[in-house]
Amino acid sequence: MKSVRRKRWFPYLFLFLLFGVGPPSVGISAEVGLTPEQWKEDLDFLAENLPKAHKNLFFRLPKKDFEAQVKKISESLPGMSDIEVRIALEKLIASIGDDHTNINALSYSALYPIRFRQFQDGYYVTAARAEYRRAIGARLVKIGDTDIKEVYRRLIPLIPLENYLMIVIESPLKLTCADVLKGLHVLPDTDEGIFHFEKGDRIYSMKIKAYPRDQQGELLDHMDGASHKKPLYLSDRKANYWFRYLDDSHVLYIQYNSCNEMDSLSFADFTKRVMDKADSNPVDKVILDMRHNSGGASWLINPLLEAMKARPNLRRKNRLYVLTGNSTFSSGLMNTLQFKSILGARIIGEPSAQKPNTYGDLRSFDLPNSGMTVSYSVQYYRQVRWGNPAWIAPDVTVKTTTEDYFSGRDPVMEWVLNN
Repeated sequence: MKSVRRKRWFPYLFLFLLFGVGPPSVGISAEVGLTPEQWKEDLDFLAENLPKAHKNLFFRLPKKDFEAQVKKISESLPGMSDIEVRIALEKLIASIGDDHTNINALSYSALYPIRFRQFQDGYYVTAARAEYRRAIGARLVKIGDTDIKEVYRRLIPLIPLENYLMIVIESPLKLTCADVLKGLHVLPDTDEGIFHFEKGDRIYSMKIKAYPRDQQGELLDHMDGASHKKPLYLSDRKANYWFRYLDDSHVLYIQYNSCNEMDSLSFADFTKRVMDKADSNPVDKVILDMRHNSGGASWLINPLLEAMKARPNLRRKNRLYVLTGNSTFSSGLMNTLQFKSILGARIIGEPSAQKPNTYGDLRSFDLPNSGMTVSYSVQYYRQVRWGNPAWIAPDVTVKTTTEDYFSGRDPVMEWVLNN
């Protein structure tokens, strides 16, 4: 699948939160500065061209509902702020329900330099800029004067619900977007906000400053006083792919984080290194970890697929595993299903937030006045023939709890090593 998840603002935000990279800064709030007439031209251009360009735009959202939303936005434009218009465009596109069809209306927003993850018992801080590091491990309970449950309710219309797991993936990212929180009337401005946390039996507040994307600084991801080391699966999310041979368990561990070629090492050469290690050492199990893989070029993995096919000893029954999570997406999910169907791998972990039968293969056009890019799907991918499931359930479901995460445990890896 020639795509990655959510080319609106998610990829920039995801990369920036992890690695400090992203689009250039244009200030605390990236005001587009259009007149209502110019916004209407953009809206009309979108409404006319997107239905023509998309493979099947109204596969879920009725055409009349789409047109009704367009009409409502158009009539409201004279009284809307710049951020409110951009939020309305995000909601319009999200309502289509295709996670690969999007608009980059929020791509240049400032960000709060913290990172959240949603667990079963709420949103927790997993990383933060140094001056906010005491929030790591704390649960978010309120932003400004708005309870987190109400914030959650307001966020939902910004998320295309292929399945409800998309909320788990995208809502934590939107919680750090200054324009989102102002546009949803959670915070009054975009330069700073008060976040309320709970840790242990204590509730406290922190005033957090929003920074342009190129000024976020390093985000620390280890709690003060923590004695554990990072688990293997969190040790390097920067490299697109890497591997390690675990001598004590004779396990060949491959982490595939992005279906995109690295300049420093082609995937074909990477595969050769992996197979050289496998051919010269005893291998009891092979683990392909796809938990951070949100997509890219689905064909990139072919050298590894072919190398595994040529080595029956590496894919014996109950010896080949693919680890998945809610962030396994697009080409990451496609490659997971290939390893299962072609090589007989067992899938362990949590389900992907993407439906297996979905739209993808992106094209785009720009709006005439704002210059915003609208990406859309031109292909339908049917990866399973038995119905249209909301997700592919792993062969064995293993969840990671809040306690697991902050104590440095990896229950998914532990299951594979112990079974």
